[in-house]
Parts: sequence; structure tokens; C-alpha cells
Amino acid sequence: MKTPEARTADGFELQFGTNHLSHFLLFYLLRDLLLASTTPRFASRVVSVSSAAYRYSPVSKELEGKGGLYLEGACVAGPVPPDGDLIE
Repeated sequence: MKTPEARTADGFELQFGTNHLSHFLLFYLLRDLLLASTTPRFASRVVSVSSAAYRYSPVSKELEGKGGLYLEGACVAGPVPPDGDLIE
């Protein structure tokens, strides 16, 4: 979707920040509450859902990340640490 050029308070492209980074921030902010509410009968969980619409559009290197953010993310991405600490 073509949106006007805008940035988040942290300097990320706004659509990337909204559609991708905000999900990680929401989980990070809720993490302690989710862990505290886990009981032997109820395991807290986070379910991420995405659209299958990406399948109907070809990959375009020019649009990938609107500034290389997707490429950078692919380079630094790795498994989640065992303690679940994603932010240092």
C-alpha cells in the first residue's frame, strides 16, 4: 500500500513500524503480565496472524523494506534466546 513518507518517533519508516515493529513492542510490553498469569491449567500465549495476500504479489528488491530494513532484519535475525529476552 502506498502511503505518504513518514517516520516513527524512533526514525523507522511509519508503515514498517506500524505493520511489523509494533507487534514486537506490544509483546514486549505484555510479556511480564503474560508470564505472571500463566498457571498449571492455563498457559499464556501469543498468536501472530498474518495475511496470505503476499502470495499474490511478486517480490520487488526496490520495495523490500523501503530503505533496506527488511534486508537488515534478515541479516541480523536469528533464533529467539532461551530466556526470551529479545531486547537488551
